Amino acid sequence: MSSFSGLEDGRMVSAIASYAVNALWQAPLAAAAAWAVARLLRRAGARAQHRVWVAALLLMVVLPALPRQHWPNRETATVTMGLDDIDLASLPPMQPAPQPWWTPELGLAMLPRDLMLALLLGYLGAGLYFAARLGWSLSRTRNLVRDAVEAEFAPEAERVWERCRQAFALGEVRRLVSGEIACPVTLGRATLLLPEGFLEDASAEELLTALAHECAHLQRRDFWKNVAYELASLPVVFHPALWAVKRQIAETREMVCDGAAVDRVVEPQSYVRSLLRLAGTVVQPAARSAAMGMFDGRTLERRITMMRTRQARMGWMARSASFVVAVAVAAAVMAGGMALAVQVEAKAAPVETKTAAETVAMTQTDAGAGAAPMSIAQQPEVREKAQAEAGVAGQPPADDNVSAAEHARREAYANQHFGYGSVAGANSDRGRLYPL
Repeated sequence: MSSFSGLEDGRMVSAIASYAVNALWQAPLAAAAAWAVARLLRRAGARAQHRVWVAALLLMVVLPALPRQHWPNRETATVTMGLDDIDLASLPPMQPAPQPWWTPELGLAMLPRDLMLALLLGYLGAGLYFAARLGWSLSRTRNLVRDAVEAEFAPEAERVWERCRQAFALGEVRRLVSGEIACPVTLGRATLLLPEGFLEDASAEELLTALAHECAHLQRRDFWKNVAYELASLPVVFHPALWAVKRQIAETREMVCDGAAVDRVVEPQSYVRSLLRLAGTVVQPAARSAAMGMFDGRTLERRITMMRTRQARMGWMARSASFVVAVAVAAAVMAGGMALAVQVEAKAAPVETKTAAETVAMTQTDAGAGAAPMSIAQQPEVREKAQAEAGVAGQPPADDNVSAAEHARREAYANQHFGYGSVAGANSDRGRLYPL
């Protein structure tokens, strides 16, 4: 298929296909490891669990790109052949090496070229679709800010705001009101967006809860972190395991902000009561945007349970041990992923078969690239000339000074016996060493 000819002999296509295929099984592996570590760190708090899920997302993206690691677990057999006994004319025509679809020793999968192209187009198409969705979401966010109006805080609401702002050490924050959102959200580094009527309808307790939560988002710069996660995850955005990890990131992020609000501003029981009342007022979905809202995680029950049953934090020894276990699990996942990585290549197109004698006849002499092709009849003369130049007339050429004819015979044998997949025998590891 000519579609592969312009992409560095299909290397780019092979690299993209290999990444996509490896991501299919390595992404669930990373997600399962993150789930196990997050369970281990339940007592460490939402912040530790959030970091675990962020690390899982990054591992999902990086692991499929790592090369396959061949661990030295067996000896390589040495083959000794008597090439002087080979009659080139009697050898059958050289056929392309058989191409099994799967070679487990090499982790090599050979796919039809049409299937490779379909895989490439599907993968790139999914990436472009989700990238366009992200771009539209960011554009929608910009339009929300553009169409919003400045918020007017009453004196009591202003005092609540100042209390929250000072508790989180925030600078100047732009406060806006929009009719296109259902709950308070934050955007960028210093923009707070409130629904229409929120300042008038919310009680002081509800206002304190909402503003404290959103100030936690602003202090953590969650908006830009979330954009960075979305961009970083585009290579594996097609995978359902990534969607599950991103949900966990959103849920634990909300829990982190809940904890920060309770630790700095609001009493836990008051926070829970206000959170329940605020959730009851959200009767319409928020406009699709990249803004950070206080109900993004959609796990209100889990968040409330966490607020009501706050456990004692882990000691430093337990945290250190958990960190060591988490690092060990990540290392094991990376080692396993690299050891079992798959290399995907397209099956080679049919090639013209040639006899070994024809292959030798096409080999040029040592005179240079411009020399005429060598015929079979010229082979003894070339050997004698090479022996005379080496001072060993009448003796076989040394291993490190073989003649062109001898080299050609060895290369012909390598092409016939050492090839695999789309790799010619002379280009394989054994084939490159054999003619020397």
